[in-house]
Amino acid sequence: LRMALEAVEEGLWDWDIPTGKCYYSPRFYTMLGFEPGGFPATYEGWISCVDPSDLDMFQNNIDEYLSEGKGHYSIEFRARKKSGEVCWLESRGRAVAWDSKGVPVRMVGTHMDITRRKEIENAVSLERQKLLSILGAMNDGVFITNRDHGVEFINSALIEEFGLPEGKRCYELFGGRSSPCSWCGNDEVFAGKTIRWEWYSEAKDRFYDMFATPIRNSDGTITK
Repeated sequence: LRMALEAVEEGLWDWDIPTGKCYYSPRFYTMLGFEPGGFPATYEGWISCVDPSDLDMFQNNIDEYLSEGKGHYSIEFRARKKSGEVCWLESRGRAVAWDSKGVPVRMVGTHMDITRRKEIENAVSLERQKLLSILGAMNDGVFITNRDHGVEFINSALIEEFGLPEGKRCYELFGGRSSPCSWCGNDEVFAGKTIRWEWYSEAKDRFYDMFATPIRNSDGTITK
């Protein structure tokens, strides 16, 4: 088990809850920049590495799990390395022993460094926010729908023209209909086509130049 965990760079922890004593594998220490045994093998030693900003959340998560003592425990939190650098860890585990009253007395689990994953997630989120800000500020109307015609995004130009979606599907919001429009190109777009057409709104007595294209994932597949 130790060899397998080292191969995937996960640290092992084993916590005797009543005494607070723990076993930490060498990788548990080294992912935080310590030599093995570099901080006390206790729950307090573990807590001392949690970033103060996440300490309450971390403790509440532990307390909530111990109150039930069943299933799996999982949490993502920020930790401080020996150097003071902040990293992200994912801790997973479960209770494996209980006392006569069913209270957990032992937990085992793993820690994994997920800093790189968090950096990627944050970068993607930032780029998404930039894109939505640009779309939101455009004078042309822009909206995003899913396969079920649900409106997932609508910019201010369309909100001013048609109002807020409030859970409506695109044909309800724009056409005041109870079913998809006969000329709807949603299926074509989700089949991979880019289409353009003119649409006349009876409610607004206006013609609109419509352009629709699929949104693709990084692997080329079309989003839902």
